[in-house]
Amino acid sequence: MGSALHGCPAAHKTQRDAAHTAVKSEVSSKTRRSIPDINGSIRLEEKLCALLAEPDTELTVYVYRLVDRRRLRPLLRAYPFRGLLTHIQEDYGGGAFAILIRRGPRMELAGSVRIAAARAI
Repeated sequence: MGSALHGCPAAHKTQRDAAHTAVKSEVSSKTRRSIPDINGSIRLEEKLCALLAEPDTELTVYVYRLVDRRRLRPLLRAYPFRGLLTHIQEDYGGGAFAILIRRGPRMELAGSVRIAAARAI
């Protein structure tokens, strides 16, 4: 056991952790994990449909517009509902969107969808 006053490993560990965190932040900002494409995966499409139909008040859906595969500010935060994709199409127009669904703190689904613009009649 040592103290911070006598150059104990804990003091060096704190400095080392701070340096590691700085490097980790720099690396993670350069190598962003890509969001899986829901449109290209039957498994993700089925999971999205099941979660949108589930009447669980613990679920929260977040919708973001994607520009160059990067999320912008959230467009929508709500309980999941069956007409979500139609709602996005009618209220926000076409384009690429990220959909995140959480059950409390647990991420249930994260993916991107491409939605065609609504047609004028």
